[in-house]
Amino acid sequence: MLYLLSLWRNRWLPSEFSHLPGAEAADPVRADYLLLARTLAQLLSRCTPRGAQRDFAAALLAYRAIKAQLQAGRTPRLPPQLLSDMSHEIAPYTARPARDAALRCLLRCAGLLQPQMAGFA
Repeated sequence: MLYLLSLWRNRWLPSEFSHLPGAEAADPVRADYLLLARTLAQLLSRCTPRGAQRDFAAALLAYRAIKAQLQAGRTPRLPPQLLSDMSHEIAPYTARPARDAALRCLLRCAGLLQPQMAGFA
């Protein structure tokens, strides 16, 4: 679990970016979204709440949507525009596997990649 220090009360508070589902996904679509959620959690946990909202607005919105859908037991689905905006925001700060997962999710939304496919053709 990640903790953030609440400086105005000088105590530790649980981070919004903890408590992701821990099970690995056999479904490639779910696996891509799980990788994105973990990457976004790591990136956003290093920002202040105001900084995350300012610099990573789409990533924050995407993270919250993915987390809610995963916790509900559903395979996440995000709108293509949100995936595109999130991808552009996080690209300079994330590793290649996360960027590839975001691209695969975007291609699936556009119908250019079959849902069951894990990689690129």
